[in-house]
Amino acid sequence: MTKLISPIEASELLAPGSTVFIQGGIGEPTSLLNALVCNPSAGKNVNFISVMVPGVNNYRPESFHDTATFSTFFVFSELHASFQSGKTRFLPLHYSEIIPYIELLPTIDTVLIQTSPPDSNGQCSLGPTVDFVPALLTRANTVIAEINSAMPHTSGSPSIAYRDIHYAVEACHSLPSIADYKASPETERIARNVVSLIDDGDTLQFGIGNIPDAILSALSSHRGLGIHSGMITKAAATLIDSGVFTGENKAIDSGEHITGFALGDERFYQWAANCKSLKFRPVSYTHDIRIISALKNFVSINSAVQVDLFGQVNAEMVNNRQISGTGGALDFIRGARLSHNGRSIIALPATAAKGSQSRITARLGDQSIVSIPRTDVDYVVTEYGIASLAYKSTAERAEALINIAAPQFRDELAAQFAK
Repeated sequence: MTKLISPIEASELLAPGSTVFIQGGIGEPTSLLNALVCNPSAGKNVNFISVMVPGVNNYRPESFHDTATFSTFFVFSELHASFQSGKTRFLPLHYSEIIPYIELLPTIDTVLIQTSPPDSNGQCSLGPTVDFVPALLTRANTVIAEINSAMPHTSGSPSIAYRDIHYAVEACHSLPSIADYKASPETERIARNVVSLIDDGDTLQFGIGNIPDAILSALSSHRGLGIHSGMITKAAATLIDSGVFTGENKAIDSGEHITGFALGDERFYQWAANCKSLKFRPVSYTHDIRIISALKNFVSINSAVQVDLFGQVNAEMVNNRQISGTGGALDFIRGARLSHNGRSIIALPATAAKGSQSRITARLGDQSIVSIPRTDVDYVVTEYGIASLAYKSTAERAEALINIAAPQFRDELAAQFAK
């Protein structure tokens, strides 16, 4: 039987030495987290775990108490100090490996989630955000749910029976939102180059940011495309409504758009709740390379910080500082390479620091890291063109990548590679 309690009462349920998993993304239970901020003693000796989304989730669980610790899969700016001090423990895992990690934990004492109010059948929807929650619900000893009246009940999302929630906290607050991305002329050129690699009928995976949104905006003349992605934004909604994305050519989930969570604004979340063809699935499905490889003509599109002349990709470190995490890029890239006629694309601007630094570098140095091996990349795209790397020799790869670097860096890159 579910017990209705206050946020402060919920915070007092956490026991010293316990392991507590916090839902991230737009499912972040902010009322419960605010209570932990206001009741610091509740976090004493607690190890918090969460898959927080940079730019969306800004709570710092390790700050709830001097003895609290935090295990995370992304390191963003707010976590740098605690990461350096050791209070934040960073796990460099692919998204597909996080659920196996959860399953290997000795115990998950408590999980903090957010749901919609129960429907007429007593089911609380996880809303437009699923990712890891279904796996957590089967492992946690105690489920504490923030029942948010603003969380839409999506027909394509998993749910939890209200009676299976141990403790519930009522809330009413808007979901996290992101502003619209504005494409620069540079970004639009990158998008046009990427779109030239996409055929009608392909199934796409894409991320979040200026480049993915610009790519989606440039797809308006395509037809019969499908979605199988870890997330979607409202740029995808426009293409679903206009008939660009239909999913009709997908070998599995035909006619359906598969994603782990949606990220946009309130209007977009309501759209997601009412879109019957949009289906939310956990990471164990969205990032499973066996599922991805079964989708013919699957195209993964991901961004990066740097690419070196060997084709190695750094997607998570700048100047020896962790700025993100491993994420799910390699899951989709490897799924794409196993897909019939599948392709993997890395898209990035050619320069950084207002044009003073080349993102195409001779070799990833000691201040960066290899997020994606050179053996896994088919195409690298900048505003200057497309480098096709698949089945190329080392020298041919370097030549192709130099040709899409910013012109002012090409001679230097060629000289560095010659050494």
